[in-house]
Amino acid sequence: MVQTVHSTMFNGYLAKFVIILLSSIQSAQSQIVLNTWSFGAKSNEVAWNTLAETGSPLDAVELGCNVCEEKKDPSDCDGSVGWGSHPDEAGETTLDAMVFDGTNIQTGAVANLKSIKKAVSVARYVMNSTQHSLLVGQSATDFGQQMGFTLESLSSSVSKSDYTQWKDNSCQPNYWRKVVPDPIHSCGPYQPASPSHYVAKKSQNMEREDKDHDTIGIIAVNKNGNTAVGLTTNGADHKISGRVGDSPLVGAGGYASDDGGAAVQTGDGDVMLRFLPTFQVVQLMKQGVSPLNATRTALMDIYKFNPDFSGAIVAVNTKLEYAAACVGFSQFEYCVNTGNGTVIITMAQSQIVLNTWSFGAKSNEVAWNTLAETGSPLDAVELGCNVCEEKKDPSVL
Repeated sequence: MVQTVHSTMFNGYLAKFVIILLSSIQSAQSQIVLNTWSFGAKSNEVAWNTLAETGSPLDAVELGCNVCEEKKDPSDCDGSVGWGSHPDEAGETTLDAMVFDGTNIQTGAVANLKSIKKAVSVARYVMNSTQHSLLVGQSATDFGQQMGFTLESLSSSVSKSDYTQWKDNSCQPNYWRKVVPDPIHSCGPYQPASPSHYVAKKSQNMEREDKDHDTIGIIAVNKNGNTAVGLTTNGADHKISGRVGDSPLVGAGGYASDDGGAAVQTGDGDVMLRFLPTFQVVQLMKQGVSPLNATRTALMDIYKFNPDFSGAIVAVNTKLEYAAACVGFSQFEYCVNTGNGTVIITMAQSQIVLNTWSFGAKSNEVAWNTLAETGSPLDAVELGCNVCEEKKDPSVL
């Protein structure tokens, strides 16, 4: 059973930085499964059923991710996970995946995997059968074959058509910069541009759809508080061959620790991986910060340097309180299951709080919390102003 819930909570902490978030929720159940994006509803159901039957968070996240990896239609799972879509600039579909065991702090990952559909399962073999953490490219494929996985093409009529159209459109958009010929108008091969050429030239501002860089990330926590995360993706559409995104990187795509909680992310991986946001979120929760404030803090740190990026983080703490925060996406959905079926939570722009001057940050927070709780804008602005009016130190503005 899948239920849909629409959340209408936005926090306009900064005028240009609008975070979509859902207030922390105390679950009455003793275990939980969460994942990014509504296309992962079936994955959520499979992960929950696995967790209920086996009690293993690792089994849950692996089999949940397998749903999209073994999809029958390449357009399923938004086309952004699994075989048959999102070819790279050479026309080949490759996969990134990771599993992370938050109980033993162990991980396995693969990147730029070719010719094997169940990337997350190969990643689990990396964790269980080697002393390594990450295998890449053809060597990862060779390893998977040794572990018994069948080699098969990851291309489809969909990916081939997509690639042909992209080539016919002068390879637009792409991920090159500071090269010649001009990547905004031409396909490669490219060569480095001279400094005089690219210093005077504005950088390319690519217009991309949200689904160009989606990932399914799954969190599972069992009755004993054991945590695990699993992620799988086919990466950015028309990426440069060999590109590795955030999903297979520990602390970027996902992180878990039984004494802190777990978090997964989705979005512009090339930007987000620089900040290790899921590691940051779990560490903040370990210190007692709520999932809501932890996810928001991590995204704000990215935004300071990259105001045009798109990304979302879903997190749960040891109390099974969970939250999500998002920036840049017009809409973000995630799935949660605490034993009463999969619920899809859709967050869309609806409410906002803005104020003058940075010293009003606390006023903004109080006003937002009031608006979220009461729905009254008048209550929100009154109590927000009260923060400064009732200040304890007269020197504080």
